This record gives sequence, structure tokens and C-alpha cells, in this order.
Amino acid sequence: MAPQRRREPPFPPCASLVADEDSQPTPDCPLKKLPGHYYVAPADLHRCLASQLNVSRLNDIFPCLWFAGRPGYTRPLHRQRLVQRSIIITEQTDLHLVWYDTQIYIKPLPPFLLCHEFYSRHICGSPLYADACGLLQSYTKLVQHESDYRIAIELGLLPSGVSWAQWSTFTVQVRPAMVSKRYEYGELRLFRLNLIYRFFLGHWICGYHLRYTNFNSFFSSNFTWPLVTFAYLTTMLNAMQVILTSGKQDRIVDGAFFGAGLVVVVAILGTLFAVAIFFVALLLYNLVKALRKPGRTRSLDTEAQEKCA
Repeated sequence: MAPQRRREPPFPPCASLVADEDSQPTPDCPLKKLPGHYYVAPADLHRCLASQLNVSRLNDIFPCLWFAGRPGYTRPLHRQRLVQRSIIITEQTDLHLVWYDTQIYIKPLPPFLLCHEFYSRHICGSPLYADACGLLQSYTKLVQHESDYRIAIELGLLPSGVSWAQWSTFTVQVRPAMVSKRYEYGELRLFRLNLIYRFFLGHWICGYHLRYTNFNSFFSSNFTWPLVTFAYLTTMLNAMQVILTSGKQDRIVDGAFFGAGLVVVVAILGTLFAVAIFFVALLLYNLVKALRKPGRTRSLDTEAQEKCA
């Protein structure tokens, strides 16, 4: 059996845009300083990298991702604005390039992914290697032109010290590398991801990502379609009533219209009952979440800054 080839960063050492700042712990600050001014305890390094790179929730539903997006399709940043999408900054990596209506979530590029030494030392031997390469390569598609670069700097998506000349030189030196399954696809529809998580994985309440902060916005966004459907059905029933009162129909037509009216009534009552059940379930879910004992909620970055203060 041939020995496995050692994985390498997807760019050469001379292309690094961020200096290596991987300092060792000291008595005054028992933390490591990572490229991009991240502070983290040595024991928490892998957990910190996982919080910045992990996309396992999307990898787990890879066979269904065809329903949510197209392979390799990622618009540059200027095209996102051209189609009137607002860019929402997120630190949740599995929301990167997920869009809904006129909004798209984009995660800022972690500076340590632009450092060859850090990449080689901490990522090449990690299970997160494919996630890291995928995130980095997604930025070679997002920032292709100087107009994209200006948008990225304006929104803080790229490190502020990186110039357009440096970035354009860097992107042409990024080599093809193994990427996680999620990054075989580009932009993904949030609505369809929610459907996949609700109907295939049973996450009925939150789906993949619950973007609402109150019941009013949730129900107005998700349950408008029954109102429109009922409006069409009401018009159809009114037309049936006109036909029946004309006296020119036979018993077959009478039976068909009666059956159609009965189906509509049952559908309306069933939908109202389902909405009521869903509302109660959502209310109980939020109540349990609110009453649950709060856990460790502070981020790694916050803890690190407090330790080094």
C-alpha cells in the first residue's frame, strides 16, 4: 500500500498575506496568539478552529444539497449587490453563502487561513483541512475584481491590511485542494435547507436555521401561502355556487361540487388546526429554552481577552 501523501497548504509560503504570530504561553498571558490577533488556550485550539471552520451540518446532508443549490455556483460580491442582496455578516461558518430572499450570509475570512506556517502546523494534519480549503477557495470566487475587494474591505470580510495588489496576486497562487462536500456547492437556499432539516431530519421547530425573533414575523413569512390559496378556493366556490343556482346542472355535477366544497372546508379546518399545533409547539420550545439553566455562553475570544487583560 502506497504511503499517504502529506497534505500541504493550498498556497506557497511566499504567498502568505498574514505573518505568523503563534506565540507560546507566558506566565503573564497563558494563551497562544494566533494570526489575526486570536487568543486561545492551547487546550482549546482545536475547538477554536472548529468554531471557525466546521461545516459538518451541511456535509451530513450532502446527498440532499442538490435541492438547495447548484454545484460550484458562487456570485462575486459585486454581483450580490447587482441582484439587490444585502450581505449579512455571520461568524457561523455553516451559514456562509446561505441566502434567503434579498439577504445572503457571508463569514469573514479568518486571517490565519492566509498564513502558510500556521496552516501547515495546525490545519494540514487536522480533520478540518477540507473545511479550511473550501472556505478559502470560496473567497477566490467572491473577491475576483477590485470592486469585490472594495466591498470586502468595507464590510470587514478580508483583513484590513491586505491590499488589492496583494490579494489579486494571492488568488492566482491558490492551488486546487481537497474541499469538504459542502463546498462542492456554492450558494444555498435557506428555505430549502429548512425543508430538508424538517422533513428528512425531523427538526420541525427550528429547521436548519430559524431567522425570526418574534412570532409575528415567523407566521407572516411562513403562512402567507395558505391565505392566498384560500382566496383562490373562495373564488372557485363562489363560481360553483353561481353554476348551481342557474338550474342547468345534473346530479353528477351537484355531487362533484358538493365533494369539492367539502374538501375545501376540511382543508381549511385542517390547516388552522396544524397552525395552532405548531404555534403551541413553538411556544413550549421557547419556554423550555428560557427556563433551562444557562450554560457556558462566553466565546473563546472573550475569555482570552479577559485572561490577558
